[in-house]
Amino acid sequence: MTRTALYRLFDADDVLLYVGIAKDPELRWQGHAHSPTSQWWPQVARKEVEWFATREAADAAETAAIESEHPAHNRAKMSRRNSSWGQWGIKSPEINRAVTHRDPLSHQVARALRSDITSGRIRPGDRMPTARELFQRFGVTDNTCNLALRRLADEGLCYQPRPHSRYVCSSADSDSPASTHAPSPVPLEDSDLVYRTFRFAPSRPEKGAAQIRAKMTDEQWTAFVAAVVAEDARRNAA
Repeated sequence: MTRTALYRLFDADDVLLYVGIAKDPELRWQGHAHSPTSQWWPQVARKEVEWFATREAADAAETAAIESEHPAHNRAKMSRRNSSWGQWGIKSPEINRAVTHRDPLSHQVARALRSDITSGRIRPGDRMPTARELFQRFGVTDNTCNLALRRLADEGLCYQPRPHSRYVCSSADSDSPASTHAPSPVPLEDSDLVYRTFRFAPSRPEKGAAQIRAKMTDEQWTAFVAAVVAEDARRNAA
């Protein structure tokens, strides 16, 4: 018998991000941190661990948790028939997949959220919906939802107080919400954090750079690149 842990990973808003099993959870989390398929890892703020006497028992519990709790980033064991979120089984009247060649899904999601803001359903200062809530409503991927939120941020309708935090609806009477609530820079004094953030997808560094660049002002980006170059040089010399 192999004692195995079932773990749950949550973000700062207590949204369930991922459910998994491992003999050594700490080692498995290190794997998540460096995996190009776990780009959600920096959002993890809380972990729960439950131990089972056998791997088989843990595997059964994992399957049940994924199907009933709908973590945002599990894919392998998600049932198409039973799932009520994401791309699996959701048919949103607000989404028309037949016209995505001329009206991308991210534009359709942004349009629906823009209507929520202008109509007052989402009020100034309210937190924008979480990725899981957007999944449940639109049936699209987290990447599509993020693109939609960034589009609204570019229009000044919402902003992100700091990296990996939830977007917040901007004040309607703000002269320039996007600039007033410019994203906070990555803490450059933490060289390990800078390096891990930039290199979270070592096989696709250009994608990591593009995602980080989208969250920064020009000044923040210049300082960030300088910090990464310095960290690369330090590690190469070590």
